[in-house]
Amino acid sequence: MLNEIIITPESGLVSNGLSGAEILITGYLIVSTILLSNLIFTIFRNYAIVRRGKVVQKSGYYLVRTDQQTSPYSFFKYILYNAENHSAEDIDIIIRHEREHIRHRHYLDNLLAEAMIAVFWFHPAVYLYKKSLRNIHEYQADHETMQHIDRSHYLNLLYSETLRPQQVGLTTNFSYSPLKRRLQMMITKPTKKYAGMLYFTWIPAALLLVFFLGTTHVNAQSQPADITVSQASATDQAPPPPPPPPKADQQKEEEVFLVVEEMPKFKGGDKARIQFLVENLKYPEQARKDSIQGTVYVQFIIEENGSVT
Repeated sequence: MLNEIIITPESGLVSNGLSGAEILITGYLIVSTILLSNLIFTIFRNYAIVRRGKVVQKSGYYLVRTDQQTSPYSFFKYILYNAENHSAEDIDIIIRHEREHIRHRHYLDNLLAEAMIAVFWFHPAVYLYKKSLRNIHEYQADHETMQHIDRSHYLNLLYSETLRPQQVGLTTNFSYSPLKRRLQMMITKPTKKYAGMLYFTWIPAALLLVFFLGTTHVNAQSQPADITVSQASATDQAPPPPPPPPKADQQKEEEVFLVVEEMPKFKGGDKARIQFLVENLKYPEQARKDSIQGTVYVQFIIEENGSVT
């Protein structure tokens, strides 16, 4: 007789858990959301400082006198400073410097860099882009400012401001960037060609993100549910594969009949056959509960002596 087999899904039902690709995408979205939220918080926090300060409108920018104990900085078209920490001459120099940032719209570059980090935070190129861009901003503002003031006084002021706390994020601080490199670049004007090339460093990050999202989306949709056929035994192991069909005897070719002249009958008749099926056919309990149905096709050959192959 044929061995008894039970056909069941590998894990009963298909798991509803997250796949590896979905976990990566979820983690990416969480980090991006945190960074974007921090960017929005920084904008509102600086606008709150502006509202608390004394604002004076100028041609193309706003002067904001605050009580913040930080190095002077510009935020969009606002220049924020604490008059108690500087002389009138120093304030004039600082305003000249920050005014150059506003005139060249460096705040738009800073906003772009922060947005790129929020989206492409996993790519190291965006951090190099931000650092290089901010250095170029300072070199350019230093060069323009020193054309109208005494260089030695400007250097002393810059050195003293490096000891003060700085704002971070979208702001442009007067004392930003390494002092040694900044002093070396004060006599060299940054070229527009080099500055323009910095805007294209985000392209590899964008391509990498598109590739990452595309491949993970395809993998998430193309994972089929695995189903196995296991033999009902004490070890619950999969049954061995069926034997290959018998090869024809090269010395004597025997014909296999597809239709018999006299149909076989179950020993004891149809009533005994039905009783045998009722007693020996086992429907898996889990499959019964889950309403899982299927059709099994069995092929075999009965030899002349009654054996099954």
